[in-house]
Amino acid sequence: MRKYLFLVLFLCASCIVQAYQLNTAFDSLFPLTWYQKGLETSLSVWQKLVQSFEKNDNSKVIDDSLLGVLAYIQFCVNHMKQENVVNLNEDKDYFVMVLHKIKELVDMIIVTQENEDFVLCAQGMVLDIQKQIF
Repeated sequence: MRKYLFLVLFLCASCIVQAYQLNTAFDSLFPLTWYQKGLETSLSVWQKLVQSFEKNDNSKVIDDSLLGVLAYIQFCVNHMKQENVVNLNEDKDYFVMVLHKIKELVDMIIVTQENEDFVLCAQGMVLDIQKQIF
């Protein structure tokens, strides 16, 4: 009888330990889609550009980090296409609208010798991303 009692206690204890080890965070239960990752990243780029224009500091806004973020957005859109993710037309339209706003802000940047390559690269990347969505 004692053996069974210890066995039951052992099994209950191991189940309790496993229950505490489960990751029940929202992101682990409902991971972000490639669309969500790309859109959220695009929104953060848009916000960064708007803030730099509000501060009248648009000469330094295009740099390696912004181009890297645009490359990540392109990566997300590529994965959306590879996985044949079907998004609603409204979702695509919203994503394209955000990218269009980013393009408008990038086009407003004063081009200098120091940032010319970065601005041209950013403009090209945004256009490529827009084309890939449709």
